[in-house]
Amino acid sequence: MKNLLAGILIGAGAILPGISSRWFYVLFWIIWKILHFFKDAKNNLKFILPIAIGVFVGVFLVGNLLKIAFDKFYMEASFAVIGLILRKFKISC
Repeated sequence: MKNLLAGILIGAGAILPGISSRWFYVLFWIIWKILHFFKDAKNNLKFILPIAIGVFVGVFLVGNLLKIAFDKFYMEASFAVIGLILRKFKISC
């Protein structure tokens, strides 16, 4: 369950603006696990499968929430995304 939640957060972070470089470290760690999958396939499958499912759930869940937000509250959602981008680059208005 913990790995599924981690996967959902990774998937959500993949489509949200303002992702920090820490997400890339997590992705590289997961890629390393995938590349060394056959050394201990059973345990690695138990580790990777919930994360992979969580990534897909997170992408689709947050993607749909963003779509709903942009459909119903276009101006507010646009300014929220712009604010996150400006915050990422530490640009003040």
